Amino acid sequence: MERKGRIWGQILTLCTLMAGCIPIPASDPTEVTIEAYGEDILTRAIDPDEDMLKDATIMIFDEGGNLEYSRQLDRNHITGNRAEVKVSLIRNKRYSFYVCGNFGYHVKALHEDELKNLKWHMAYPDEYREGMAMSGKLEDILIDSHAPKIQIPMQRLMAKISIRIDRSRLDDNVSIDV
Repeated sequence: MERKGRIWGQILTLCTLMAGCIPIPASDPTEVTIEAYGEDILTRAIDPDEDMLKDATIMIFDEGGNLEYSRQLDRNHITGNRAEVKVSLIRNKRYSFYVCGNFGYHVKALHEDELKNLKWHMAYPDEYREGMAMSGKLEDILIDSHAPKIQIPMQRLMAKISIRIDRSRLDDNVSIDV
């Protein structure tokens, strides 16, 4: 009986040693900082409040277009016109990064095509006095050890036209058409 137990112990030890010799493909994660920023926002508006990000949704899709990561960032993760978050991604794998800023809600899409078909409409212009809606993307980016930071430039989704007219010197019957 004792001999039988010893043989099983040796067999288990041998199996354990053999299993250690077989290479198991391991995913090699790395921490990556994702930063969304307004590259040329300051040149597009005079009002400084419009340059601010008040919220941003960051979405990361894998090579097949499937959602790997999604997060809604608020003012706790945003400084001025920059939003930043750290995520763990797999090295030597390709990803696409998308950011929707100042939408006022968490943008949700399970696939890259679903996000690309998203339609956005401005409901109330007064909502965007503190930040114009913006978006940014970087597609097909290979994550390697040399890419600890991914920077995504943001662009506005709409233009602003402001007209200021001093009517104090005009007569009452004068009208202005724009």
